[in-house]
Amino acid sequence: MSTTPLRALTRANTRELLRDRTTLFGALLMPVGFIAMSVMLVALIPTAPGIDAAEMFLPFGLTMTLGAVIFFGTVSPIVDLRRRGTLRLLGTTPLPRWTFLLALVPFRALLIVVALVAVVAAAAVFDSWAPSQLPALVVTTVLGSALMLAIGFLLGAFLNSTETASTTLTVVLLAFVFAGGGVLPFELFPDRVGAVLEWLPPALFTDALANGLTGGNTTHPVWLAWIVLAGATLVVGAAALRLFRFDRSPS
Repeated sequence: MSTTPLRALTRANTRELLRDRTTLFGALLMPVGFIAMSVMLVALIPTAPGIDAAEMFLPFGLTMTLGAVIFFGTVSPIVDLRRRGTLRLLGTTPLPRWTFLLALVPFRALLIVVALVAVVAAAAVFDSWAPSQLPALVVTTVLGSALMLAIGFLLGAFLNSTETASTTLTVVLLAFVFAGGGVLPFELFPDRVGAVLEWLPPALFTDALANGLTGGNTTHPVWLAWIVLAGATLVVGAAALRLFRFDRSPS
């Protein structure tokens, strides 16, 4: 298939994102706020034995940033296009669904790269990062972002209302961070609960992300986290592609 439709849709989606204030807030301003908040917490919390503020808050800030770009900056436009009837019009063309979804990725990927550079710079300032950690950090970020994107596309297959979408996406993002141990350490949960949570993709992602940003010890090998993240992305992504419809009626 020619790449012309993909390029045209990519340009159109990028222009739409920059024009839409709500989407722009989710894709640009919210990430800036999350990164600034995490850096501020690391700077303000004093160092103490057994406490690594950078290991606690930098992965949290980056995860929230990825979620803002992907969920609010990517899924919300899909819902808005469905509400306005644009997706129904696209459904009358031979445009493949995967082309439409893929066209949403490039500009968001650029934003994720900028966010990653900003967080890595902060980690370097706090002497928590070394260049040798970069390859693993990039792989972890790519796989975690891909999983979030697959989840977002799956949600975008069903969400019809912008109000419902905003609430749902907020809950999903917070659930992802919570399940990753970014809000409460698993040590605070009963042993059986913590043992289950630490094997879920969000926890493996957070664990590997902390290792890539600060060199901290991981509960499970990083390569195992990559395998689980890649597998979960393939499963969720396949479900999203199968269930996504241009002509789903808005509520």
